[in-house]
Amino acid sequence: MQDSEQNISNSDNNLSYLMQERHLKDDIIESIHDGVIVFNPDFSVQVINQQARSLLDFFNDPDHFFDDLTLFKNKKATLTFKLKDWLQQICRRVAKHPKEFFVWQRVDFNHPLKPLLLSAKPIVDENNQITSILLMIYDRRLQADSDEKNRILNAALNSFDGQFITNDKGYITRPNMAFSAYTGLMREELSSMSILAWMQKQLTLKTSEEQVLRALLEDGRWSGEVEVHPNADTTFYAVLSLSMITDNHRNIECYVGTLQDITDIKQAQAEVEYLAFYDELTGLANRRLLLEHLEHTLLHHMRHRTYSALMFLDLDRFKNTNDTFGHTAGDELLKTTAYRLKEHLRAEDTIARLGGDEFVILTHMDAPSLELATQHALTLSNKVMDALCEDYFIMDQTLKNSVSIGVCCFPLHQHETPEELIGFADMAMYESKKLGRNRVHFYDQTLSESIQNRHALERSLNNAVVEEEFELFFQPQFNLNEELVSAEALVRWKHPTLGLISPSEFIPIAEDGRQI
Repeated sequence: MQDSEQNISNSDNNLSYLMQERHLKDDIIESIHDGVIVFNPDFSVQVINQQARSLLDFFNDPDHFFDDLTLFKNKKATLTFKLKDWLQQICRRVAKHPKEFFVWQRVDFNHPLKPLLLSAKPIVDENNQITSILLMIYDRRLQADSDEKNRILNAALNSFDGQFITNDKGYITRPNMAFSAYTGLMREELSSMSILAWMQKQLTLKTSEEQVLRALLEDGRWSGEVEVHPNADTTFYAVLSLSMITDNHRNIECYVGTLQDITDIKQAQAEVEYLAFYDELTGLANRRLLLEHLEHTLLHHMRHRTYSALMFLDLDRFKNTNDTFGHTAGDELLKTTAYRLKEHLRAEDTIARLGGDEFVILTHMDAPSLELATQHALTLSNKVMDALCEDYFIMDQTLKNSVSIGVCCFPLHQHETPEELIGFADMAMYESKKLGRNRVHFYDQTLSESIQNRHALERSLNNAVVEEEFELFFQPQFNLNEELVSAEALVRWKHPTLGLISPSEFIPIAEDGRQI
């Protein structure tokens, strides 16, 4: 009886010991931060810790483990991974070291795939018989993120743009070859140079350094246009972009910089802006820029009660030069004219080409009276005429030329516009041509009235034939013997309101309008 009781006591002790050992084993497995699964030789689940369930997103009955598990061989989730087949293959050829395989596990379609490293090893007894299979599961999300980040950074460093990465203190530790080529600074020199030190050494910013640093600290990034000066003789334009990289606790890990050369773009923009305000052939101001300068000058004189002059130039018989020697010679004549004007005028005066052979000079006299402005304008006009009447040596030819100039001193009545002032100077120029070319004529109010009357006659002349306002007179011609030998036909225009208009008035208008 005592033996029986002793046996029961021993059995209880053994059971208690085994249970304690089992609990200890479970506690050890649960304490492991990685996933642990122990399979029986028939691949049924013997033990699975909570970390393994979490990593595999598996919370069902272990009896259905392989049925409910979906793993992939690639990140795109196009190749499935059969875990049971892989374990069976390992068990067929037992090795000393664990076998590893990298897989991807999907929780659902709203979350990215989870990278996992599997490590499996069969456990054998002294007879080399498999007693269990140990599977370790490692979370590789942080490593995958780090690998992806390094891959992106390495790709960036291979860019044609200048790229650099700093340490957490802002020192440039990883410049790419393009950045060194742009700046002329090698890795060894840059490693002891912070971003701020480099900016102070080689950059001209459109903003302050304090604003750049504030944007980095507050927004985590900054981008702006800069001038880069690698040396005293070289300057180029670029866009500098800086980004601050932090960890999950907002601790600075590094800064990433990109330097993109935009010199070609800036030059193209400058050319477009140049063509918008300057004449392509001569390099002089065009009509748009002239109107801007004239508007500012007009406001200045109205405010200060001072005066300047506007000169309208037209080359005499330029069309003959073009027709005789060709357009190339004509262009050279225009360029030489522009050069001579710039040579004989002040830098503050505006010289413009309106097109063809028409030039305009806007002087900045600040004369205290209209009379004094007129005197200065006459002196300057004669100086310009002398310069433009000198011989031109073009294409092995000596060409002679003259110029007709119309001058309008302003302000006149405190309300004229820039366009009107140009029109007044244009009227005066045509009057100088009418009077014989190669001369200067000043605009006055009577000239404007004369031009207006001429325009009124032009409009009436267009309808005169239709309205049958022309009358034909025949004047007989006699010889010395008083014999009728011929008749002279004379046209008279009988205007309905102006009466008879002399041919000397309307025939030049008709000729200019190519009506006869």
